Amino acid sequence: QPFLNELRAETDETIHLTVRDGDSLIIISRKDSHQPVRTYVELGTRAPLHATSCGLAILAHLPSSEVEGLISDSLRSYTDTTILDREGLRNEIERTRRRGYSVNASSWWRPQVCAVGAVILNAELRPLGAVAISIPSSRFDSKRVPYFGSCAIETTRNIAHALES
Repeated sequence: QPFLNELRAETDETIHLTVRDGDSLIIISRKDSHQPVRTYVELGTRAPLHATSCGLAILAHLPSSEVEGLISDSLRSYTDTTILDREGLRNEIERTRRRGYSVNASSWWRPQVCAVGAVILNAELRPLGAVAISIPSSRFDSKRVPYFGSCAIETTRNIAHALES
């Protein structure tokens, strides 16, 4: 929890901690922004892998064969901007791998919500979960994405290190 509090203090945005459960995520912790306009999702909510920044961060660290198995079924639409094209999703996963963090700048899962996420890896480099910085689209600034990405990566590395200790 202290790592999530630090990330919230650094970004002043809502922070989500998620774990994978099959082809979806479960939001297991949330630290709310102190700003009057902020994002909100209830703890225990299930979220799709293909339409969230946490999901993309996890998909980017799975073997290609596992990713293909997860996206072989039809991709469900949640908003007008949800990625439904498998090739487009593969491209987004590859961009996430190259950057080291994921970016949902288009409200794929929830309208008016953007996010930057990073994966939590175990010692074998398998995903344990992910952290997202959740931002209202009205405040989302693409110029801040690299900063948010580096903050999210630092947080997930600190969590992974604490879990190994």
